[in-house]
Amino acid sequence: MNRNCDIRINKISIVSLTLWLYAIAAVVTDEGSMLMKLARVILIGVFAIYLLLKKEFRNNNYILCMGVFCLIAISSTNWAINKVYANAMGKTLLINLACMYALFFIVDRKKERIEEVLKALVVAPLFLELRVIVTGGIFAFSSSRKTGNINGNTVGVCAAFAICFAIYFILKGYKVRWFRTMVIANLIVVILSSSRKAILCFLIPLAMIYVFDNRNNIVKKASKIIIVLLIGFVGYYALLHVPFLYSMAGHRIESMVAGLFGTDAAVDSSTSTRLNLIQWGIEWFKERMWFGYGIDNYRFVLHSYHSNWSLAYYAHNNYVELLVDVGLIGTIVYYFNYVWMLVASARNVRKITKQELLFIGILVSIMINEYGLVTYYDKYIQIILLLIWMIIETLKEQKQKVAK
Repeated sequence: MNRNCDIRINKISIVSLTLWLYAIAAVVTDEGSMLMKLARVILIGVFAIYLLLKKEFRNNNYILCMGVFCLIAISSTNWAINKVYANAMGKTLLINLACMYALFFIVDRKKERIEEVLKALVVAPLFLELRVIVTGGIFAFSSSRKTGNINGNTVGVCAAFAICFAIYFILKGYKVRWFRTMVIANLIVVILSSSRKAILCFLIPLAMIYVFDNRNNIVKKASKIIIVLLIGFVGYYALLHVPFLYSMAGHRIESMVAGLFGTDAAVDSSTSTRLNLIQWGIEWFKERMWFGYGIDNYRFVLHSYHSNWSLAYYAHNNYVELLVDVGLIGTIVYYFNYVWMLVASARNVRKITKQELLFIGILVSIMINEYGLVTYYDKYIQIILLLIWMIIETLKEQKQKVAK
């Protein structure tokens, strides 16, 4: 046992193995899989050992806030339309909270451990894509959004964030050739996923680094904004007019823009359905504004108003899903951490680094994509949010020490 309380076998860190296993399992496996259960048991087990050795509990605002949200969600089972689904989701959130606390406690805001998790998240989408190829073929998502239990957006978003994490290491000059290879490999996965959300997930962080890097003067920043806009225009044009790109993702980008801005362009059935789900959800939220209908009960409200809709449908929008499920109070509590991270970064905007810009860009892309995804119970997204919180908090403390 060393000073950092890290168990090693033949120079292999048990902590590192635990972090890699949990991060990869969170990306590659389904919720009820044996690997996911094993990863959780090992994570909690290592946490228990740490707790016994260090004999202290640690807390932070992120975990505290998520704990309050979890309490609100579990309490909502008392007035939920369907208590079975509400109880099941409450259990899921409680398990996620326990794992997030264990992860926070083990990582302990140590830079090398944060980076261990990031490295695992760089590699994990390649295993997920391998699983896709085995079950549905290399072009599984060109004609369908799902193959087995795997959604194209899930694959694309994981790969897009993996690109961002690889760029973090490239910016640090760490094994540049290896991580450049990971960027290319994950970019191929993004293209194969045909996910329009994935494109935003890596373009927004890169654009933020390019435009807002503090080492540039106003003229350079203005020219960079123009360049970004031009690249965006050319890319959008290519997606709509190059047959291969249009068939892979262009038609979905076109329908998304049409749905958002109400143009006369054709809106595909996916976009039309999502817009209806959002509009109806806002109306139902107004009827139970403060506490909602119960966690994971959007689908039952939908079914009660539109009986022809399957219970498998959900809001496809994190904001609307939460507003309907746990009302305004629960939604504000959930998004408190998001706001805190943005405000904490904005306060140090003059001293912000490229690495910080990258992670804030990831946070912004998550917030934008939550217009079309439900993520409040997603273990992968929760890992990323916790990592961003720890990175921002650690950098803030370092800057305060330097200032003193």
